[in-house]
Amino acid sequence: VLGRISCPVLLLTGDEQAGALVTPEHAASLQALIPQAQVARIEGAGHSIRHDQLARYLYAVQRFLAALP
Repeated sequence: VLGRISCPVLLLTGDEQAGALVTPEHAASLQALIPQAQVARIEGAGHSIRHDQLARYLYAVQRFLAALP
């Protein structure tokens, strides 16, 4: 099912040491299934990226959206 996704995808990940659930290996697996997926790793954020690093979260999302056609 994931391989049929054709729209732009942004995967936000945090820092595993701070409690993030998605590892770099998980992110790479997603990118293998969805080649157009972009991964933004937010340093210092755990599972709740928005709560932990709001400014970095907003920057990553705004940058992703600004690059869309």
